[in-house]
Amino acid sequence: MTINLGDVLGRAWRILLKHKALWVLGFLSALGGGGSTSVRFPANSTTTSTPVPSTGRSGLPTMSEAQMQALLVGILALACVLLLIGLAIAVISLMANGGLIAGADEADATGQMRFGTAFRRGASRFKSLFGMRFVLALPTIVVFAILFIVVALVVVPISTSRGGAPAEQQLVAAASGMLCLFVPVVLILALYGVVTTWIKIFGDREIMLAGAGATEAIGCGWRMFKDHIADTLVVSVLIFVGNLGISLVTGVFAVGLMAPGTVLMVSQIDKGVQPGALVLFVLGLLGVIILSALVMGLWVAYRATLWTLIYRTYVPRNALPPSVNPGVPVTVA
Repeated sequence: MTINLGDVLGRAWRILLKHKALWVLGFLSALGGGGSTSVRFPANSTTTSTPVPSTGRSGLPTMSEAQMQALLVGILALACVLLLIGLAIAVISLMANGGLIAGADEADATGQMRFGTAFRRGASRFKSLFGMRFVLALPTIVVFAILFIVVALVVVPISTSRGGAPAEQQLVAAASGMLCLFVPVVLILALYGVVTTWIKIFGDREIMLAGAGATEAIGCGWRMFKDHIADTLVVSVLIFVGNLGISLVTGVFAVGLMAPGTVLMVSQIDKGVQPGALVLFVLGLLGVIILSALVMGLWVAYRATLWTLIYRTYVPRNALPPSVNPGVPVTVA
């Protein structure tokens, strides 16, 4: 290995403990879906239902056409609002990811960092951060579009024909053939997704710390991953183990927080759930949300700081970054 792993792991932890603003950036970065842990509780299946005599009428209330249209408009409006909220969260998450990288590097270099300054640096490089992800996602989008077209051209004519048993046999044969095609394609795309994850790790740092553009960062990220593949794999395995450990510990605490309210509500379900049980359940759920948010923010911030220190091991601050255009004059002290 070309890095002192123990030293880098310790430095990342010390930086994180000293600069709490990184925790906030880590939480905002994780909002986009990175590193979050979820705990699912099985639904209660012990309740019994009393059969209701059939009256020949549906138990659901009937709706007029105007009410149905109003309901559809409301659902569409809610979907649009949720979509806008999701897009806003994705934008903030990507900006925070860039700010997290810039803040960790500044904290390592000067021992100081400010949340506002780091976030503004991430926001200023949003186009390049998003552009790199879009370019890397294009092959997957194109492949899935082609597969969708193939399915439409093969399955739709067979399914709409009235050929009886022969048509069903053709449909089964077509489905079997497409399955043989899809399986290797999906496996290749999965491998591509893993590799692009590592490219994005180093590409993000090329964008934030070396001023690279989107396509330029992809090339630099690939070269850095290829040149340091052993280090990357070792650190990735450690992070994977850390993900499992944190998920397990968080899950245990989440069960402990949710258990009192859940048990009390289940014990009262036959004679009616009391307000106290409901309050206890909500408080437990709130505790799980807060605990998950804190752990998620801290872990995402630690991972970003760790990868930033590893990047700086390969590209020191006084060295010419690999993304510098050789055609542009550069003064190196």
